[in-house]
Amino acid sequence: SGFGATLLVTGTTVVVGAPADDYVAENAGAVYVFTKIGNNWSLASRFNRLAPNSSFGAAMALAADGQLAVGAPDEGGGIGRHVPGVGDERERADP
Repeated sequence: SGFGATLLVTGTTVVVGAPADDYVAENAGAVYVFTKIGNNWSLASRFNRLAPNSSFGAAMALAADGQLAVGAPDEGGGIGRHVPGVGDERERADP
C-alpha cells in the first residue's frame, strides 16, 4: 500500500500518504489523517481516489491555515483536497 511513503506531522495531527493503496482501486492511493486526543491516537479521516493507478498521497503539503494539498502524480487531471478540520472536507478536481 505504500503506507507511510509520505508523512506530515503538526501538533496533534499526523497525515500519512499511501500512494499504492488498493482499497478502492488498484494503486489508486489514499491519505489517512490521525489525531491525538489525550494519550490516544485515532483515525479521524481517510481519503481515497476512485481512479486506478492515481498514486494519490504520493506528495502532500500542509499550509499554515490547516489546508492540506494532496498530490496524485499519475492521475490524468489535477486533484486537490482541502481539509480545514476533522469532519469538514471538500474536494476539487480540475478537468
